[in-house]
Amino acid sequence: MKNYLTSGQKFKTDNLIFNPELVSHFLKTDLTSQFLLWTMLRNMDITSGQFHISALKSLTTEYLGLQSTHIYKLIEKGEDVFWNRSKKDKKIFYIISLKKVCVNIEFNINRSEPFVIPISLFDSHGYKNTKDVKNIMISLIASRYVDERPISIKSLCENTGQSESTVRNAIRDCPHVKVLKNIKIEPVSEAYQALRLENKATYLSGSNLITQLPNSYQFLEAYRLPLKTRPKELKKLNPNFSLTTK
Repeated sequence: MKNYLTSGQKFKTDNLIFNPELVSHFLKTDLTSQFLLWTMLRNMDITSGQFHISALKSLTTEYLGLQSTHIYKLIEKGEDVFWNRSKKDKKIFYIISLKKVCVNIEFNINRSEPFVIPISLFDSHGYKNTKDVKNIMISLIASRYVDERPISIKSLCENTGQSESTVRNAIRDCPHVKVLKNIKIEPVSEAYQALRLENKATYLSGSNLITQLPNSYQFLEAYRLPLKTRPKELKKLNPNFSLTTK
């Protein structure tokens, strides 16, 4: 697997680490493409946090499939969030640290084990794939529970700031997520059957009531790191945030 750009700059590793808390926030702020580039930049050998605009352009071309004016608009939208432009040379940028990025993070989902994903998963193969990147990010949020507990579409909409149709389409179109169906089986009396059948998610099977629960999701192209590996900057945001919420 290659660990360098066509421009010759190298990645430190062949994988990227994604913390669901950050993914959730940047989905809500519509900065998933810039967040991916920032994550890649942090995995490169950058002296004193300084890099040339050519590095961003190479990343954007290879992993987002964007060209010309689209690249500059994307870079501008990421300024003061993920990178700062040098006042002396507009082609020189400085990457913003995780600590500073976290200052404005809205911590609205439970702490989760980080995902480790191959960089090659994001290769655009020459096609515009910003939507594919967004689909992957939504799928990561859907798959964040290592115990594969059910999660409703409504919760995913709240966690990502996306519409129901966007969430459903993202999960449907992302080839890296596996949907796991969940049901609840209850043996019940006839009187109780009539009552529960008012629920559209419930149906009869013999003498049992079958209730369709929200799906669970599994991201196939990743492995998870222990909770203790979460960066200290995230741990400081809300150390008492419950594992059982949202």
